Amino acid sequence: YCFMDPEKGECHIPKTFKEGHARFLFRQIADVLCFLHHPEEQGSVVYYHWDIKELNFVLSGSTLKLIDFGSLRRQSEGGIKHSTPGYCCHGSARKCKEQEVHSKKCHRIH
Repeated sequence: YCFMDPEKGECHIPKTFKEGHARFLFRQIADVLCFLHHPEEQGSVVYYHWDIKELNFVLSGSTLKLIDFGSLRRQSEGGIKHSTPGYCCHGSARKCKEQEVHSKKCHRIH
C-alpha cells in the first residue's frame, strides 16, 4: 500500500498492513463509495468522484480519507446510474470491450 502523508502532503509512505488492519481500511473505502454512489440510505444526492485510485486516499491516524474532488460530479435527475459506460482495465486498451456497470444496492462489509 502507498499513502500520502496528510501532514507533509508531498511524499508517499510505502506501508504494509496486517490483514485485520487492511480489512478495517477496506471497510472504510467501501463505506465512502457506498455513501457517494448510494446516498438514498442517507437521503442525499448521488455523486461520482471519477478519480478513485490509491493515491487519492490519505491515512490520518486510523481514518482513511478520500481526497481530490476536482472531477466530482452530481448525478443529474433521470441520469444513468453508472459512471463508466466503457471500461478498460489498466494496460488492456486493445482488448477493451464496452460493458455497462449497473448500480446495485450497497451492502456494507462488517
